[in-house]
This record gives sequence, C-alpha cells and structure tokens, in this order.
Amino acid sequence: MQRKRVRIAARAALLALGIGLPSGLWPTSAFAVPRPAQVKPAPARPPVPLLAPEEIAEIRRKVLANGTQALEFKSALDDMRLAGPAAAPAVPIIVEALERGLSLPLTVAAIETLADVESPEATAVVATYAAHRLATVRRVAVNALRRTGGPLAVKIMQDALNDPDAIVRSSAALGLGSLRAPEAVTDLLRALDRGVTDAAIAVGQLCAPEQCRQFVAKLGALPVDAMMSGFEPLLVRPASAVGDDVKIHAIEKIRDQGTLRANQWLSKMRSRAQDAAMSPQVIRALDQAKVATSRGVQ
Repeated sequence: MQRKRVRIAARAALLALGIGLPSGLWPTSAFAVPRPAQVKPAPARPPVPLLAPEEIAEIRRKVLANGTQALEFKSALDDMRLAGPAAAPAVPIIVEALERGLSLPLTVAAIETLADVESPEATAVVATYAAHRLATVRRVAVNALRRTGGPLAVKIMQDALNDPDAIVRSSAALGLGSLRAPEAVTDLLRALDRGVTDAAIAVGQLCAPEQCRQFVAKLGALPVDAMMSGFEPLLVRPASAVGDDVKIHAIEKIRDQGTLRANQWLSKMRSRAQDAAMSPQVIRALDQAKVATSRGVQ
C-alpha cells in the first residue's frame, strides 16, 4: 500500500513538472492531473557564429599558398563553402585573390564559393565577371549575384537581360524576382516580349497593379505555359499588392484556353487557395473556371 502511494505521488510530481508519460501510464484515479498543454515549438536558433580568427587565418594561409599549390586554394574554398554565411569574414581574402587574377577553373570555383557565403561584400567583384567574354563565366557570375544581392546586383542583372546567352538572360530574370526588385519590372516585360520566358515568373512576383494588367493582357501573344508560370505567383500575392480584379482576369484568360492544361493549372491553383489566403471571389472564379474547362479533360 505504501509503495502504491509513493508511485502515485511520484507520478503526480512528474506531471506537475510538465514531464510527459506514455499514453498507457496516464493516471485515471482521483490523483490524476490534467495533461499539460502542448509545448510550443522552440524559437528559431540564433545565427551561426562567424568563423574564429584562427580559422580565417588558416583560409588566408591556404589562399596565399596558391602560387605553389592550387590544392591548398581549393581546400580554402571548400572550408568556406561548408561554413556558408559564417565564412563572411573570409570574403575579402577571396575578393583579393580574384582581383589579382586566378586560373579559369579557380575563378569559377571562387565565384561559386562567394555565392554560397551570400555576403553582399562580394557583389562588386562578382559583378565584373558578369561581363566576361565567356558565357560560362557570365552564367556563374549572374547566378552568384542572385545570392550576394544589393543594388549593384540588381543593376547588373537588368543589363544581363540583354546578354547574348539565353541561360544568362533567364538567370538574370529569375534573379530579379528573387531579389524582389520591382524597379526592374519594365525591363522584365520587355525581356518577356523578346522571348525571355522566365521573366514571366519575376513579373508575376513583382508587378504593380497596372503592370500586372499589362502582363495579363499578353496571354495569347506569348506561350501559354510561360504565362501560367507568371500567373501562379501573381495569384498567391496578397490583395494589398494585387487586387482581385487582376487575379480574376488572369483566371478568366486561362479559362478561355479551354484545354486540359488549363484545367490542370486551375486545379493546382485551387488547391493552394487556402494556404495563399485567396479571397472568396478569387476562389469562386477558380471553381467556375475549373467547371468551364472540364470538357478539356474528357
């Protein structure tokens, strides 16, 4: 009897402290304590600490050894890529190396490393490679600018929309969207007219109401799949950024295609309606458009 009382008392103490028990062990006697409320998720972890001074010194040593052993330089880049943003204090070391000049393979590797560190301090030197004679280097540079960011990155990517290489143009368009650069929408619309189809995604992410109307009106003159890719981010933007009238007009333009592809797209957007907090009017337009295009499914 005494042991039973001790067990019950211990169990109640554990519950009072918020320590959970397996479901089969929850007490049902008069000594039972209500289950504690679910614990809220722990707050986000603080930023990863920057590399220690001795780690930065080791990276510098490896970089300076490049003249005699390229493997040391590559090892320094590997250290930085593994550290990611924590390697920001080492960025000037790589910037200096690029300014001194590196072999083509090490230049590409260095730019890719600066992209992984995501430090705006690297933008200026990376931007110089966006005008390199080789398209492969320009591609790497523009991709890196999407991650280093800053006003200069936006300016360089606006210029890159006119690059002779299609991959560079596409990367620049997507980069302007990811950097949230609404000042580039006019250039993106022009690029879209010139066949840079990925510009549609960025326009859908960034356009102001009147620009969005101009964008929606292009369906019919431009590939449907490209326009759908831009309508998708447009529809999930908040009403404060894009009004329901623009969204419903976009839905109606897709509905008028009357195809299986249109019905699939409308169904996909309808499945996202709740998470995107779409208005009842937009949801109703999606439902009606799905019905109207259902004949394309048969």
